[in-house]
Amino acid sequence: MSNTDKIVSMKKEESAKKEKFVLDTINRMALEHKKITFTTVYKEAGVSKPYVYKNDNIRNAIAHYMENPVHSVKTQDSKDVIIYMQKEKIKELEHKINKLQREIETDSKYRQKYEKALKENKELKRQLERAYQY
Repeated sequence: MSNTDKIVSMKKEESAKKEKFVLDTINRMALEHKKITFTTVYKEAGVSKPYVYKNDNIRNAIAHYMENPVHSVKTQDSKDVIIYMQKEKIKELEHKINKLQREIETDSKYRQKYEKALKENKELKRQLERAYQY
């Protein structure tokens, strides 16, 4: 690994840490029910204004909270919506689990068929060798 590769690697690592820090700042601000805008985020995180606009992940997170602000007071309707969404997510995950289990079962059946075919192949080779010995 050359020195330039090391430098590039270190810069990428620093960039990832910086992005994570800003995203953590956004999440903390949401938990504290602070207003989330590009201006409040770059000031709170201590990064440049262009940085929050240019980074896609950060820009998307800010846009999400701007469109869906976090409110400290929750009504029964909002709780019902959250519960409904969580139930839907659970159904989706259960569906994925079932699909993966079917794939595993199918994979096991193919593995058994493969092993059986492999044994038959070895037996046929052995028989063929015996036949050539006559």
